[in-house]
Amino acid sequence: MLHLALALSLFLPQQSTDGLRQFIPPVPTPASFISDARRVLNDSAHSALDARIRALQAGGFGDIAIAILPDIGGYTPNEVAVAIYRDWKVGSVAAIGSARRDVGVLILIVPKELAPDKRGQCYIAPGTGAEGIITDAASGTICRDAIIPLLKTRDYAGALAAGIEAVAARLTADAGLADSSTARGVAMPPAPNGG
Repeated sequence: MLHLALALSLFLPQQSTDGLRQFIPPVPTPASFISDARRVLNDSAHSALDARIRALQAGGFGDIAIAILPDIGGYTPNEVAVAIYRDWKVGSVAAIGSARRDVGVLILIVPKELAPDKRGQCYIAPGTGAEGIITDAASGTICRDAIIPLLKTRDYAGALAAGIEAVAARLTADAGLADSSTARGVAMPPAPNGG
């Protein structure tokens, strides 16, 4: 049986993880949570988004990382987002049993204006600690209702701010995360004005 599986794997088309690696951008610098190689965000928007993510992280509500890519090749958004999430090691490192263990979210955006196939993508990949909070349905709703309408008008900063706030609303509403943050004496960070 094993020989049959090996033989089939030699003849069936596969996309290698090496091929996927080309779509994983370098980890953003320590001062940033956002990879934006094509610079669709201006410096002030980039800084404001980083500050908001930093405030959520400091409040104990997990990590949010953003990858803005021009292309994901023939891979699905899920494959690329999960690969980036793992490579960047997104998510809080906390003790086993902690409500905050592996609470992280990666927002993947492929603006259609940059994509060779002119198909935009929005995908949200939660870490295992956030899967019950940011479900597949919630991820789809956040992309569809908060992010994509602003991407259609090329308001990339607004789209990402809306996505961050939608993710933050779900994370901060979670009783386990809120309890662990309150126990540490950390209050929910406020959203920026107009955010």
